[in-house]
Amino acid sequence: MKDINLLLTELAEKLGTTIEYLWGVLIKQAYVYAITMTIADVFMIACIIATIKLHVKFSKDLNAGNDDLPRLTMYDKHEYILSGIMSCAGVLSIVFMLALVLSFSSIVTAYINPEYWALNKLLNSIK
Repeated sequence: MKDINLLLTELAEKLGTTIEYLWGVLIKQAYVYAITMTIADVFMIACIIATIKLHVKFSKDLNAGNDDLPRLTMYDKHEYILSGIMSCAGVLSIVFMLALVLSFSSIVTAYINPEYWALNKLLNSIK
């Protein structure tokens, strides 16, 4: 804990302000972090949903209702283009899902307990 006080004291002196002011700034930053990460998470969820909807759309049988014709999908008609695009979108969706899982705890902490979030940021900066 002494390292944190020393760090904050040195930083406050360099900036010409008080430790209390710096701590307040860190607490406000917790909310900024939580809001920006929530917006990013909403964007990632929208991308994942869009990828799923496109896959369903491209997988539909274009010859549905006509038993005389074989099953034909958009993937069959545009095999290389759609398969490449949807493969990239699938990989990106997996990355987004990982990011959502990994950021969840930090976002909740920043909303519910911003003091802990700020203290954790300080402790990580000392390491």
